[in-house]
Amino acid sequence: MINPSIVAGMTLVFDAKNSKVTKYDVGTTFEPADNLFVGLRHETSIKEKMALGKTFLLFFHRASAI
Repeated sequence: MINPSIVAGMTLVFDAKNSKVTKYDVGTTFEPADNLFVGLRHETSIKEKMALGKTFLLFFHRASAI
């Protein structure tokens, strides 16, 4: 782990008429090595009360010419 970095974020969608959250996304990304990113994202819609939503595992590697 030469220079690890972590980024986290969240998106909320509001219904202005009812003043309630209708959808949200939460995610984080970790860079364990140069040009290698691993992340986790969860999204759900509040309209479906019993639904757990979707969870995604993200992997991204930027290759070089070497």
